[in-house]
Parts: sequence; structure tokens; C-alpha cells
Amino acid sequence: MAQSENSTSNSKDKVLSEKELRAILKKPPNEFIKEEYGERSILIDGYTIEDERLILDDSVTVNLPLTFHGCTIKSDKLFFISGLTCNESLTFEGCTISDCIYFDSGNFKDVIIKHVHVKSIHLTGCTFGKVSISGYDIDDIWVSGAKFESLHIGEHLVGDNISKLVIFAREDETGDIIVSEQSFDEISLYGINKGKRISFAKLKCNNISITDFKNEGILNFYGIEPKDPNSDTRYFQIVNSNLDKAEFYRALFSQYKELIVIDSFITDALFIGCKWSNNVRALFGPGYGTFEDSLKSGRKTTPSEIVAIKEAYRQLKISMSKHSDKIQEHKFYSEELNFHSRTLTWGKPWENQFWDKMILLWSKTFSDYGQSFIKPLFWLLFGHYILFVLALLCNGFNPLHISLCEPTAAGFKEAFEKFFIYINPLRRLETSLSGYLILLDLLMRIWSSYMIYNLIRASRRFIS
Repeated sequence: MAQSENSTSNSKDKVLSEKELRAILKKPPNEFIKEEYGERSILIDGYTIEDERLILDDSVTVNLPLTFHGCTIKSDKLFFISGLTCNESLTFEGCTISDCIYFDSGNFKDVIIKHVHVKSIHLTGCTFGKVSISGYDIDDIWVSGAKFESLHIGEHLVGDNISKLVIFAREDETGDIIVSEQSFDEISLYGINKGKRISFAKLKCNNISITDFKNEGILNFYGIEPKDPNSDTRYFQIVNSNLDKAEFYRALFSQYKELIVIDSFITDALFIGCKWSNNVRALFGPGYGTFEDSLKSGRKTTPSEIVAIKEAYRQLKISMSKHSDKIQEHKFYSEELNFHSRTLTWGKPWENQFWDKMILLWSKTFSDYGQSFIKPLFWLLFGHYILFVLALLCNGFNPLHISLCEPTAAGFKEAFEKFFIYINPLRRLETSLSGYLILLDLLMRIWSSYMIYNLIRASRRFIS
């Protein structure tokens, strides 16, 4: 019985109110002082800090490294750090925070948040040295208006999941941001990167949104892919943004449901080892008010969206051209022409738009805009076969004619020879058909010339 009472007494002794915590931070008792290798620090280990409200304001200044280890922080409201000054490091390790930890204002040398259970972390209005966040059961991380040298997320613990990361970058405040080896449901990036480094490496994220963002520094994406390949909200969105010389390495755009590009500049961006699909769209995805309506309508492309998609492919084509990636350049050029064709109407035959659409249709059908070698070869032989048979039916090669009842080997040999003589558009005039059949002969020459041109075009598409 005595042992049980002693245990209860120790449990009560490990509970601190806001007032008691303030007193400890202002003038730490010896029991909270830890000395290691000649260095002194404040260690609050295994305590439950509980009160109706928890606010550490500008009345508290801490001059020693401060660590909360294995603590439980409970409050009916948010845990506000508003005006606290820490001239040395502040660490939360292995702690459980009932709601949100909100860095509203104050000055800190370094802040380390490691292995922490917390709904949300807000970094706003404070001045930091270095900030490091790694842990589990973190729903949201918000960065807005905080000044810091660098922010590291996911550096120490591989494979954790954070539901949402929202970054509002400001040119005169935000420092370097490095996010690595982490899983997210959603990442949102806003603002301006002025001469800083923002890097996302080895991430799995279902929905990445770059919105109203201007890059004037270093912006890198390494090894980006969806967290859940079967999710209906797999979107990579670039909206109203200027990425300047952003770099994408091994980004698996093909695994996203859609790559959304709206009113953005991506011509100077570098894409290396990325996986692509024809999933570029210009209709808002998750996080925008029109998203639900667009899903219900089956995300059908409108005339204005077709123009925007064409522009996105044009910019991707230029980016590939600048970096001598001819394979992707030609693929994006084909997609650009596909959507350009959709902006045209048939109109009247004597107007240029009619023939522009006709030329694009022919180019796509017969050669995939110069990307296919098989298509023009097939159409060269098949189209010439049709014309050759017509010439035979019109007695253009008399006495050679079609006979289903009495075919001969000699006749087949002669037809085979003439077929390949007449497929040559540069053959001698003596081999031209006579009379009205001269029109059929002219059509043969034009058809063969056009298809041979497409064959040469396809064979040289990787050559400068």
C-alpha cells in the first residue's frame, strides 16, 4: 500500500502547470539542469504539462539549451509560443502534444522537433536559426512569415507520413527549405523564392500544388512520385507560377492522374530522367473551388483549356530543345500539334484554316507528325497498291490485267515488276500512263513522294 501511494505521489510530482513551467524556465532548479561534457542544459523529462492555456510569451528568456523529452503537453487551446526567446537550442523529442504547437513570435537559435505526436505545427512570425522537423503523427506543417536560416523536414527519420505541408515563401524572410525522404498526402507551395534553396528529395506525395509562386533562386525536385498509385487525387499542379530554372530529376509525372499547368512559365525548367505520359491538363485539381464540378463533368476539355494545354506542351517542347533532349522534344511537339489541331475548325475549303486542319490530320494519320517509320511505310505500299489496282482495272498496263480464274506466274512476275517501277516518283517519262490515266500517274508520283518524305523525316528525327 505504501508503494502505491509513493507511485501516485511521483506521478503528481511530474505534472506542471503553465505558471510552474514559466518559473522553471526563468530560473531552472538544479533538478532540471543537466551537465554533459562540461555543457549545461535544461532538461524537462517525462513531465505532463497541463493547463487551461499554455502560452510562453516575451516574459521568458532561456539562455541554456532547452529540451522537452518524453513530455505530454495538454491544453484546451493551442500551445502558443509567443515571444519566447531561446538564445540556445530548443528541442521537443518523443513528446505528445494534444493539439497544435504554434510558434507565433519570438527568437530562437535552433529548433528541433523529433519523434513528436502533434496535430499541427505552425511556424509564423518567429526568427529562427535552423529548424529541423522529423517525426510521426503530424497532420499539418504550416510555414508562413517565419524567418529562418534553414528548415529541414524528414531529415532524421525515413518513411514517416505527414498529411499536409504548406509553405508560403517570402523573399525577405524564408531561408533554405530541404524536405527529404518523407511521405505526404499534400504539398502546397506559394510565394516567392528569392535567392534561396528549396529542395524536395525522395518524396512520395499524392497532390503537389505550386500556386502563385515565383522562383528566383534554386528549386529542385528529386525522385518525386505519388504515395498511393491508386488514389483519385494524384495531381501535380503548377498554377499561375514562374518556375524559372527549376530542376526536376526522376519525377514520375506519368504516375500522376494529371499534370496540370495553368498560366505558368516552365520553359527554362530542367527535366532529367522524368517519366511522362499524355496527361497534361489545364483544369484545376484538388484544393481549388472548381475541382468537384470538374470531376463531375468528367474533366472534359473546353476550348480555352485546349489552348492552355497546347501552350503547356509548347513550353515543355522548348525546355527539352534547350537541353538537347530530342526524343521528348519530338513527343511534346506531337502533342502540341494534336491540341493545335483541336483549336481549328474545318470552315470553308477555300480558307487557310481548312487546309491547316487537313494537313495536320494527314500528318498525324500517315506519320504521327514524323515520329513513326512504320506508318508511312505501310501507307506507301497500301496506297500505291490501291492506285496500281485502279490502273490495272482501267487497262493502263494492257495486256496485263487482273484475272481471278486464270492467274499466271508470268503475269504475277510482270505485275510485281511494274508495281515497284511505278512506286518510284522519279521514274522516266516513258513509264508514264497515257491519256486520262496521266492523272492517276500523277497521283501515284505525289503519293509516293509524300510517303517517302515521311520515311526520311522519321529516320532523321534524332539527327540534328
